[in-house]
Amino acid sequence: MGIDGLGKIIELFGIASGTSYDMKWKTIQDFIGKTQEKVCQQVIEENIAEEICLTKEHATNNELLHMHGNKCSISVGMDGAWQKRRSGCVYNSQAGHNFMLGGLSKLILGLQVFSKKCKVCSIARKTIHQPESTDVH
Repeated sequence: MGIDGLGKIIELFGIASGTSYDMKWKTIQDFIGKTQEKVCQQVIEENIAEEICLTKEHATNNELLHMHGNKCSISVGMDGAWQKRRSGCVYNSQAGHNFMLGGLSKLILGLQVFSKKCKVCSIARKTIHQPESTDVH
């Protein structure tokens, strides 16, 4: 596709031509990333609501249902990993993740992504400027 093809895709998003493709691509990545985060948050909120409903349905008596005001205790499990690279036994990847799963629904109720490096912060350190907000720290 090349740089010209990338330019055509960028124009589809309504981003004017004529400036650096790197800045245009960063704008698209930021837009898509923020949209993914919003969708993810919506899904997690729906999953939590489903876990609460299942918890209330499965409680056979008040002893199993722990209410704190209008809040309900739920059971969760956690699973996480730091990705491997190459050999399969060396955990030297730059990224990892952690998931919280509903005890009854088995749906994802929370997640965390880890990264050893941040491009925005690295550039800021090199230019001796404060990094712009990356919303990931």
